[in-house]
Amino acid sequence: MKLKELGFGDEFEKNIALSLDWILRNRFSNDHPDKNLAGAFLETRTRRKHDKLWLTMRDIATSFGLRFLSYYYLQNYSDVK
Repeated sequence: MKLKELGFGDEFEKNIALSLDWILRNRFSNDHPDKNLAGAFLETRTRRKHDKLWLTMRDIATSFGLRFLSYYYLQNYSDVK
């Protein structure tokens, strides 16, 4: 989005739209039964160790998702830029 803002072409439009769609689809719903997850962004990590599969759920994605969405909003729907 920053490159587009700086005028380096519209070739980034499709990737920005795909990113927005992905971010909005990979969230827990606002009415999720676990209030700690409601509205948060889904981030999982898998790894294999000693023939066991480990699945980890982390919340770092929420901070990056919110940063993207706020910048997207400022660039597309706000008079403040």
